[in-house]
Amino acid sequence: MSFVSYFSFYFFIFFSIFCINDIRNIKSTVTKYYLFLVFIFVCLIYIGFRGFVFTDWINYYPRFERCPANISDFIYYVQNNKFLTDLGFEVFQFICKLISPSFFTFQFICFTIDFFILYLVFKDLNKDNIILCFLCFFAFKGFEIEFNLLRNSKSIMLFLFSLRYIYGKKSFAKYCLMNIIGCLFHISSLIYIPMFFLLGKKFNRLFYICIFIFSILIMLSRISISKKVIELICSFIPEGKILQKLLTYSQSEVYSASSVFSAITLERILIFILILYMYPYLKLDKKNFIFINMYALYFIVCFVFWDFYVIVQRGSFLFIGSIWILVPRMFSYIKNKSYKMLFYILFFWYALYKLYNDCSNPWFEYQFCLFDLDYDSKLIKVKNFN
Repeated sequence: MSFVSYFSFYFFIFFSIFCINDIRNIKSTVTKYYLFLVFIFVCLIYIGFRGFVFTDWINYYPRFERCPANISDFIYYVQNNKFLTDLGFEVFQFICKLISPSFFTFQFICFTIDFFILYLVFKDLNKDNIILCFLCFFAFKGFEIEFNLLRNSKSIMLFLFSLRYIYGKKSFAKYCLMNIIGCLFHISSLIYIPMFFLLGKKFNRLFYICIFIFSILIMLSRISISKKVIELICSFIPEGKILQKLLTYSQSEVYSASSVFSAITLERILIFILILYMYPYLKLDKKNFIFINMYALYFIVCFVFWDFYVIVQRGSFLFIGSIWILVPRMFSYIKNKSYKMLFYILFFWYALYKLYNDCSNPWFEYQFCLFDLDYDSKLIKVKNFN
């Protein structure tokens, strides 16, 4: 039943693309406008008004319930809990609780903000393929980001928004400000700040081919790099929450497990090959280099650090936004309508395959928050899955 729900949502997105984009040749701007409004409405209702889906609500729900709804109690709450690395999230959570005491309203606000930041980013970079960008978002980890990463999602969205200060009118101050705000939601945004000096660089295709070959050889040769890098980082970090978390990851058999060759590994390789193939077209627009470089970093994280699961899992989220931008931009270079249709068909079946794999996970079971939901019974059900 859950798969039917997700499939219906996917099918609606494909139908929207088919109607709005140039395959159907709908001339009426008004018709396209209303179709796009329907698309926005469905996304906000379906994702925004979800119930207890995936796993991190187990932590976020009681955290939201504990958050006070008045300023004096909130100040006392923050001082006693010492929220140093995610103070921005606590403030955001407090503001949402002032609007409504419902956790589901909080989830709706979270997604609505993410959705409209993404809309601004996609409109700026792929104004003719905005819905295709959203399809890529949902097909490539978008569900997991929105369902599970309520803090990380804000830092990722702020980073994507800050990229306009690299490809547009350059401003390191504005770029930094956006990502410092991101740090208040999740400390991982620190890694974005030095990226200002790297992402806009233009490299030739040979450079990316070398990264591609080197990264794959590291993984195939089973050369272990991650733990040495973490040990080096730990030697420079003072005692505190971040150091403790790194040590916990490095000592955990689950988090420090190595990656194995799988369908997603093949997916990453094929996307890189597609980027290399389309490079002569991509290099014509300097904006594309930002996202090619982002994807190269994504590829390095996934292949060079193959021996440390948590780095691959968490690190890949930081740069996966490159796929949401690059795939539609590469699609825009396809002029033949038959090839475009073939692209849609192949993408539809691949997205469906990924969706089916996700839905096989019992945590992914969809719930609509307007139905009667019980936290305790759902918690017991999720714990029984473990």
